[in-house]
Amino acid sequence: MYLNETLPGQMTRKELVCIAELAKALPENSTIVELGSLFGKSSVHWAKNAADSVKIYCVDPWKRENWIKPLEKKFNTTFSIDTFWQNIGDSSNVIALQAYSPQDFTDWNIPVDIYFDDSVHINPIFKKNLYFWLDRMKPGGIICGHDYSPDFPDIVEEVNCLAEKLSLPLEIIDKIWIIRLPKDYHSPIYIESKKKSTLPDFEIETHPTDIDSIGSMMNSEELSLLYSLAKNYFSDQGEIVDLGPFLGSSTACFGEGILANKLNIRKSYKRVYSYDLFCYQKYAGFDWLLNRKNLPTGSFFMNYLYNIRKYTNLGLVNITPGDLCKFTWNSNPVEILFIDASKNLNLNDHIVKHFFPSLFPGSIIVQQDYYFYGCPWLYLSMELLKPWVDYIGEAPGATAYFVVNKKIPKILTKNPLLKMINPARAIYYFKQLLRQNQNHSYEHQILLLKFYQYLLDNNNQVLRNEIKSLLSNPNQVSQSDPWSKVYQWNHRQIFGESVAPKKVSKEQTLLPIA
Repeated sequence: MYLNETLPGQMTRKELVCIAELAKALPENSTIVELGSLFGKSSVHWAKNAADSVKIYCVDPWKRENWIKPLEKKFNTTFSIDTFWQNIGDSSNVIALQAYSPQDFTDWNIPVDIYFDDSVHINPIFKKNLYFWLDRMKPGGIICGHDYSPDFPDIVEEVNCLAEKLSLPLEIIDKIWIIRLPKDYHSPIYIESKKKSTLPDFEIETHPTDIDSIGSMMNSEELSLLYSLAKNYFSDQGEIVDLGPFLGSSTACFGEGILANKLNIRKSYKRVYSYDLFCYQKYAGFDWLLNRKNLPTGSFFMNYLYNIRKYTNLGLVNITPGDLCKFTWNSNPVEILFIDASKNLNLNDHIVKHFFPSLFPGSIIVQQDYYFYGCPWLYLSMELLKPWVDYIGEAPGATAYFVVNKKIPKILTKNPLLKMINPARAIYYFKQLLRQNQNHSYEHQILLLKFYQYLLDNNNQVLRNEIKSLLSNPNQVSQSDPWSKVYQWNHRQIFGESVAPKKVSKEQTLLPIA
């Protein structure tokens, strides 16, 4: 049992033992919600005593109110989310949500095994939280909290009232109160969570060959996926968002797919929303397809417009040129979200914050750089959202695509990724790859390369040799596997061997003349 009484906080040893015992009794893959995590003393005791697979959502605004200042002085520390993470240390099962309950959780739809309240101790907020989270508990779940004492009469009154209402015994350990729900308790959210979701079933067809005249860093299979999503899956329940179309191949795939769609959908006026900087950058991928000397201002926007002129003439495309981080979304539902713009962490956070809230059950997310050794935030973001998003499949090149199985709570999109998880959590997500790598597929090994690159970026020596031992020799790959060359390219990027272009595609050095 882990116990650490030296951390700043207001819990007795007996109360910490109680938390540790509750945590140890939880089965694998359980969910804890803790309100009022403060400096992290109780949080780390949940984390260290529960299984690694247990997710602990720690909720606190981490805002320095006047009542905090005496505690900072008492414990000689500062109150912030950074201090919280310092005290959490290397615990790998904590997810921090900087928020207020219940107002920031109205769309929370994952059932909870343990709810622990040490936040607002007075009504009406305490009572609102109590009954809000009661509606989100699992059968046999535990509702509990801190500060059951005469100093906080609202807690005593409401907890007594709830125990009486449910006809359940109330346990008191120092100032911790505990109510254990019966095995036949079925909350509304639990009932909803038991509904089965199915993976989308649609035919992937070859994209029209005309699209191949547009310079692209995507493989043929990736282009065919985008075309087929628009043709055989898109049902007009939302919009198609095209983030990072470059010279227009993704836009063209979506445009052709919409025109070929056999459903009675609207085929004009802003069906595809495209965002790109449309600005040359000194990067190998750009140099394979563009000649900087032929771009007087560095912009290739006119090339893009020429390549998609068929679809703009039909009014299908709404184009937003410029820095994506300066633009938002109009809040319309999004049915297909194509992402080839998440080139850094800030862009990733911006995309998740502004576009993911408009996804709905059945929406498709296409992550074009998922199977690319860089961009580790893509993998981490999708792992964080796993309860709400299912992996569907991949297209040789770098693409993975996912389906939303239930509405993603907005609080999971508002907080920056690296404020919600610590390096230990990131490594936990990546370490799942080591357990899953049974067949040593090339696409799986590309994710291991992404893990290796993450460790390099963070100057972390852990697991590097183990990862390398699982990797295939890039000079001995199977040429019959469409992922083999992709793996070979990614491997050589990291380990410094001579590198051939990732994708040989038609160079578009000059703007064609119509």
